[in-house]
Amino acid sequence: MFRRRTTLDSGLDAFERGEWRRARRLLLHALTEEESAIGSYHLGLLYWRGLGGGTDKHTAADYFARAAADGFPRAQTAYGIALRTGVRAARSRHGARPLPLRRRRRRRRGHDAARQYERT
Repeated sequence: MFRRRTTLDSGLDAFERGEWRRARRLLLHALTEEESAIGSYHLGLLYWRGLGGGTDKHTAADYFARAAADGFPRAQTAYGIALRTGVRAARSRHGARPLPLRRRRRRRRGHDAARQYERT
């Protein structure tokens, strides 16, 4: 009749109540059991803001990237903000480091930085 409460549910409840240390501990435990976009996003927020422990922007960006890859909109926004501020995830899911934002834009436009200074 009633759904059993999971560790993820408890972690999200602790997050809502402002019990940061407990939320961090429960969300870490929940993510070792099963990947969850909402859990990764909230754990990323805890690391980004330094709630319930130390601040670690790179770890936060990694959790945002995981949740964003699963299509969680708030995580996509948070990961974009992290990238925009210069913070990168340690490694992407495929093992490659993301390109710096300026280089990605240049590649999209189809030119490199040196070409704009060439004389014609």
